[in-house]
Amino acid sequence: MTYLLDSNVLIDVRNDRNGRPQFLAQLSQQDILLACCAMNVTEIYMGMRPGERQKGHTLSYSDVTIAAVALTHGLVLVTDNQKHFPMPELPVLTPPERG
Repeated sequence: MTYLLDSNVLIDVRNDRNGRPQFLAQLSQQDILLACCAMNVTEIYMGMRPGERQKGHTLSYSDVTIAAVALTHGLVLVTDNQKHFPMPELPVLTPPERG
């Protein structure tokens, strides 16, 4: 059986709160696969950067999801829209103009 974890559980595990690490350790000893999804990564990352804006630009949920996946996996993001990704820790490569 597979259990999909909600972000609040993952945040509690990361912060060692509410006995969540022990709870998940108990589940992992059973025949249970623990899973998360891209939205978990987005919610956790957004929770770390609430309401961030740069020069009046509000970060979109989809852009934050893309950034969160790249940051989680240590990836370089290739985009023409660098202003949509104002995270200094995110490595970004802008492709050359075609001409």
